[in-house]
Amino acid sequence: MMTSTENRATIGKALALAFLVASLLATLLSSAPAGADVVPAGNARSWGDNYFGQLGNGSSGTATSRNIPGAVKNLSGVKSIKAGCAHGLGLKTDGTVRAWGDNSYGQLGDATVGIDSNVPVEPYDLGNVKAISAGCNHNLALKENGAVWAWGDNEYGQLGNGLAGPGVHANSPVRVASVGTGVKAVAAGRDFSLALMKDGTVKSWGKNSDGQLGDGVALPVANRTLPFEVANLSSVKAIATDGFARHALALKQDGTVRAWGDDFSGQLGDGGFLPGTDKAVPVRVKNLSGVKAVAAGGFHSLALLPSGKVKSWGANLDGQLGNDRSGIGTEKNTPVSVSGLTNVRMISGGAYHSLAVLEGGRARSWGDNEYGQLGNGNTGTDSDVPVAVRNLLNVRNMDGGYEFTLATTG
Repeated sequence: MMTSTENRATIGKALALAFLVASLLATLLSSAPAGADVVPAGNARSWGDNYFGQLGNGSSGTATSRNIPGAVKNLSGVKSIKAGCAHGLGLKTDGTVRAWGDNSYGQLGDATVGIDSNVPVEPYDLGNVKAISAGCNHNLALKENGAVWAWGDNEYGQLGNGLAGPGVHANSPVRVASVGTGVKAVAAGRDFSLALMKDGTVKSWGKNSDGQLGDGVALPVANRTLPFEVANLSSVKAIATDGFARHALALKQDGTVRAWGDDFSGQLGDGGFLPGTDKAVPVRVKNLSGVKAVAAGGFHSLALLPSGKVKSWGANLDGQLGNDRSGIGTEKNTPVSVSGLTNVRMISGGAYHSLAVLEGGRARSWGDNEYGQLGNGNTGTDSDVPVAVRNLLNVRNMDGGYEFTLATTG
């Protein structure tokens, strides 16, 4: 039987151990970089410009921008995340969607217009979603049944519901017409939309000023308010564009890449660029094979190779190609290697910056950093080589918007 003295000694040891653990935790927390947030797995992170509340952290305005990741408020159980020009979009594991930031065209989908939100809100009557994509001012949602819904800006027909014009935006989701239920993936660009079909073909709709619909019609071309098949394209396994882009990419089953649309900065990668070389039909990206994944920025493109290395091409004024070069005259119209980047498992682009997630769940970024969108603790200093994103572990996916970045962890 334990004596009172032994009992007190046991309690004393337990208290001492608890005190030691508490002290160690306090030390670890106090040594964490300033501004670090403790965020459970499956939550969302954001950094960069916050003028419209696109960081979703309960604040807004240029003065609230941040150069290291912070928590998106009231958003847990996140499956994937996408960034528009100035709004964010998150898909939860329960199939519902949340949106935040700029709402000038109803892109939050909550039946309001012009009322921005600096915290996530739920789009009206939208569930059973399995994939999302954010354009500049509109969004796409792919449902479990293969149907596509869209909301936000519709000036050029990018919602695919047969309408277009400055007064026909949708502040709650509407169904994309004539695309059927055989959609495998969606991608939203700058005023246009794409759908990858289960048969390996691609459909497009919306603005077509630079041939970004890829429908084969000679430039100048007409916009489309209903889905139409991209010309000369089959056996596609992935598609990509960016909310600020007027070009698109398709990864074929054989590991080669096709591109179409705007080529002002060489972002199609076929060896040509400058006005007059835009392509209204897909062209093959040169010197690129065995590709694992593709991504697009505003005026540049990225490809992930099986080796874990990354290739890039297009605009490079801010160092978004990551090849240790930047400035006027450094754009590339065929792929080049991103410097010092290995073991990559995911890539993404922003308007003027690029992102990569490594196999271990760490993140890298490069390019424009005017508002701290690289997340490396600096603001206003661009980087033409990849840098580490601070305070970010176990990253699942990332996406870049117009001078801000979003990520999920888990």
